[in-house]
Amino acid sequence: GSQGNKGDTGSTGPAGATGATGAAQSATYVRLTNSSSDNTITMDCGTGKHAIGGGGQGSGSTSAGGNHIESSFPSTSGGAAVSNNATNSQYWTTTFGGTSSSHIGWAVCVSN
Repeated sequence: GSQGNKGDTGSTGPAGATGATGAAQSATYVRLTNSSSDNTITMDCGTGKHAIGGGGQGSGSTSAGGNHIESSFPSTSGGAAVSNNATNSQYWTTTFGGTSSSHIGWAVCVSN
């Protein structure tokens, strides 16, 4: 025989159970003051952690352009930018416009 007419929409079912709560994640902040008159600081989050952000605070002569941040990025231990699509770098590097032994760098670190 032929197919019958479409039936009425049924009533709404009961709400599903609440999903499991994920583990709480906290961030660690690594602060490093430049120990030499340089324009680059590389922070190390430590084993089992990776950097998810960072930055810095420049110190030096504004007339010489020394206190501004030029770049801030996930890096290798030597301060080189990580390659495209790299994951979980434990280092963060910040570079400044000039040299100073008072530049400060920060990294925001979380567990792997």
